[in-house]
This record gives sequence, C-alpha cells and structure tokens, in this order.
Amino acid sequence: GRPPVGWIDQGDSGEVALGAVAPLGVLSARQAQFVAAIDAPVVITPWRSLLVCDLSEGVADTALRVLAPLGLVFDDTSPWLTVSACVGSPGCERSRADVRAAATDAATSGAVRGAVHYVGCERACGSPPSGTVLVATGEGYQPLPRPTVG
Repeated sequence: GRPPVGWIDQGDSGEVALGAVAPLGVLSARQAQFVAAIDAPVVITPWRSLLVCDLSEGVADTALRVLAPLGLVFDDTSPWLTVSACVGSPGCERSRADVRAAATDAATSGAVRGAVHYVGCERACGSPPSGTVLVATGEGYQPLPRPTVG
C-alpha cells in the first residue's frame, strides 16, 4: 500500500487530517517539535509517514505551510513515497555503503522509477514485499534477487 498523503477529509466532522511522509522514515527533532506544537493526535503509519488528525481547515493550512519547508512531504507524486533504505553505513557494521545517501540522491534526482529499496548487504533489512531491492556491492548497486513463491 501507499501512505496516505496530503489533505484528508475526515468526513462529516468538518475536520481534516494531514498525511506527511518522513523521507527515509526519519523525523528530525525540529520536525517533531513542530508536529507536537500543533497539539493534535498523531498516528505513525507503517509507510514511514504521519497522520496529524482532527484539525480545522485553518490549522491544517497553517501546519502544511510550516511543515513542508521543514522537509515533510505532502505531495502524493513525490519520489519519497517509493524510495526507502535500510540504516546503512555508518549505523550498521555490515553495510558496504551509505545507502541513505544513495536513496536521497535517487529521490532528489528524479531517477526513480517504481518502488526502490536500498540496502547495504544481502540481509536486505526493511525490504518491502514488492519493488526493487538494490544491494550495495564493491562496484555500486545490483538488484537483489527476490525469492520465488510457489
């Protein structure tokens, strides 16, 4: 599935939710402080995103104008909805590369086509159930073969 992103109508209540992707699943302390300052319920989704719920349209508009420049993604066509990575170097001693930097380069260059997950070794931590998994090698990244089912 895809994360709920952008302005989300909450039905008859007249309230809205904002769906925001945190690139690579990382929420900075500054971003977290600004989300907390909204003083609304926050749901962390399985898709590396947040839902800030129960907002009036005015509060949602202000929150969007503040949070987007801080790096949270509210655009449902952003490559950040399809690019992910394991922790990589230096956070994992098994990783052969800074996979977060490679994923960031791919997302910001517009080179991504479809879902891509970057990993630093064959363990492929955090790999989604579908899409391409690229594993770091000494010579760059190579697609990791997916096990066949059946």
